[in-house]
Amino acid sequence: MTAEEKVPLRARLPWFAVWVPVALLLYTLVNGAGHVLVAYHQDPNKEVSQETCIVLFLATFPCGPWGFLIYPVLVIFAFVSWRLCPQWSAMVRWMAGMLGALFCTLFLFAQSALLCYGGWRNGMPFNLKVCVVQLWRPHFCRPVLQWFNQKSPAWQAQASDVAGLLGHEDPALRIFAADTLDELGRREYVPDIAALLKDRDAVVRQTAAWTLYSFDAKEYVPGIAALLRDGDSRARHSAVEALGGLGSKEYVPEIAALLKDEDRMVCYRAVEALGKLGAQEYASNIAPFLKNADAEDRRMAATVLGKLGAKEQAQDIAALLKDPDVMVRRAAISALKELKVEACAPSIVALSKDGDFEVRRLAVWALYYLGPRHAPDIAVFLQDESVKWDASDALRRLASAPCP
Repeated sequence: MTAEEKVPLRARLPWFAVWVPVALLLYTLVNGAGHVLVAYHQDPNKEVSQETCIVLFLATFPCGPWGFLIYPVLVIFAFVSWRLCPQWSAMVRWMAGMLGALFCTLFLFAQSALLCYGGWRNGMPFNLKVCVVQLWRPHFCRPVLQWFNQKSPAWQAQASDVAGLLGHEDPALRIFAADTLDELGRREYVPDIAALLKDRDAVVRQTAAWTLYSFDAKEYVPGIAALLRDGDSRARHSAVEALGGLGSKEYVPEIAALLKDEDRMVCYRAVEALGKLGAQEYASNIAPFLKNADAEDRRMAATVLGKLGAKEQAQDIAALLKDPDVMVRRAAISALKELKVEACAPSIVALSKDGDFEVRRLAVWALYYLGPRHAPDIAVFLQDESVKWDASDALRRLASAPCP
């Protein structure tokens, strides 16, 4: 019996249960303290408010996209210290694991700290948003940010300072300010952000349109629509996306005109926006995108035409069921499920041999929506173990009640 086998699992688990929380606490303390030091270093008065410290430590706890990196590293070091070094004493193994966790912690902190310092050295003032958003997804941190917006005078003053950068001569700082105010949810600065729609820098105009869309500022739709005729494709791209998201149906003709734009991404967003706006009259204008060389264009066109109920384009969509790109095939069968065109049934049945599980599953439900007469076609899918349950459920529903 080896030394490794003499260490039973039940003796390892209590140690691991203590070691992991300690390592996570160490990670939080080191990373949080580092961010507080960055804040202190960059504050002109060398003062860091209590609210700032609390938010930085909360944001540092490993629950964000970067924080989750530490969990597999902890497991790796636990494996190394227990499996590869069984002859070491428990204390030596514990210290080896802690050393590894500390290394990982310092690495992650150095990365985020360098980002903070990099922004500071480029003229960007320290802001909690910089640290928090690095470690949390915006939809995770937004409730915390909004709570501090209401409770913390220091935070409100900081947001006011950031808003002052909307008029800065450096376009990078104007972009930073608009983006930061968006993340902080400071709607009172929407008029100042709207003024950037006429900024001399195209990326600033693009950011302003996206930010107004994020704030759902429908009162500034005319200003956003003016960017549809902008000379820079980035501004047109953001304007189309914003108008589609804001439901601005009065600008459908102008958006449809951009289907022939020289920039592919502008065309792509125009197709997407027309789908959101329910512009059925432009289905024939969207149909040519089904044959585009770019797979993403074909996928979006199929999705939008299905949403618009463009039955006259069903055969062209059905042709995409043989597309080499699996995402295009998924979009095509999803569209046919919405369109419910009887003539496409043979093409849908042929998908029983498709190599993608999701395509086969969607095919079952596309046949279900075509009605009871296609129950034998659905029965073909009962031989497929991966979609057998869907086929059985569809047949049961057809037997008990007519399809929707």
